[in-house]
Amino acid sequence: MQQQYERQKAAEAEARAKQEAAALAGYNSLLDAAKGSYDSALALREEGYNKATGDVNSATERAMQQAYIANQMQNRNLGQQLAAMGRSGGASESTMLGLANEYGNARGELDLSRNDQLATLAAQLAEGKASDLDAYNQAKAAYDKDYQNRLADLAAASLDRLLNYDNTYTSGLTQIEQNKAQTLAQIQAAQNQALMEAQQALAEQQAAALAKQYDSGNNTAYVPVDQVLYNYANRMKTVGRDDDFIYKALKADGYDIKDIDNVMAAIGF
Repeated sequence: MQQQYERQKAAEAEARAKQEAAALAGYNSLLDAAKGSYDSALALREEGYNKATGDVNSATERAMQQAYIANQMQNRNLGQQLAAMGRSGGASESTMLGLANEYGNARGELDLSRNDQLATLAAQLAEGKASDLDAYNQAKAAYDKDYQNRLADLAAASLDRLLNYDNTYTSGLTQIEQNKAQTLAQIQAAQNQALMEAQQALAEQQAAALAKQYDSGNNTAYVPVDQVLYNYANRMKTVGRDDDFIYKALKADGYDIKDIDNVMAAIGF
């Protein structure tokens, strides 16, 4: 029984270790999947951001180039118009400054627009990354909780089985002790019964021998011992009653004094 109990405990420990290893493998698999999704989301956002900023810069550069061309066309057209009007020497300084300012303002507006768009894209990228990180952390927290709950469930189930093994083992030991005690009691009872029967047989032999002795001596005072009375008196002697107790008990039961004397002699008093 002890070996079986130890084998059960060892098997339970091995089974629990395998279950916990499986739970850990599942947990790590979920974490890897969540991390992979998070990394993929970040890569897509970076890719989108880089494309969008490239588009903004390209569009701004084209617009600036167009503004430059427009400015040069204005300068050329103005010179042609003045020549057609017969005016030589070109446009006035104020006119040229006006055209230059107009071109500079156009470039400035294009730069401001580009910077605003780039700032918006950067803010959107940061917001998207924060959202992805929050989703990843929430998923990880949920997986952590599920994993810990799984370990707790496995531990509780294992403890229940171990307690059941302990109870079964203890009950088995108790039953063994009870069986031993019962067997010993049966053996003791059988020995007592055999002893009582042996003592009774010996007493009967002694009574028979005494009767034979009386018969051979022609003792007329002898009265044959009554078997029922003899058994009754002998049982009291077997359980430890003394001659005085037996004599008084037989007398109280109404037996004849001569019969009592005879049976007392027969049982050895």
